[in-house]
Amino acid sequence: MTDGTNGISRRKRRRKSLDIPSLRRVVSDAIREVEHLLETTTDAQVKLRAVHALSQAVQTYLKVLEQDDLRARLDALEERVSTQYGIRA
Repeated sequence: MTDGTNGISRRKRRRKSLDIPSLRRVVSDAIREVEHLLETTTDAQVKLRAVHALSQAVQTYLKVLEQDDLRARLDALEERVSTQYGIRA
């Protein structure tokens, strides 16, 4: 089954969904890679693109951290309500 572009199957293009800890790890690794590229390259065009990529990766990382924090806070709140009122969410 192909999608009509270069014979690449849809199945090969699909990726497994990441949970928040995995997503944090992937984005963190990407940030490190871009930082390394910025430190080692002398090509101005590559540096410009790397800075843009770093900016986007950092924004994504901050959103992931925020979601992770909210998830932890919600879990703690649900646990408190469950313990205090005997209600299971």
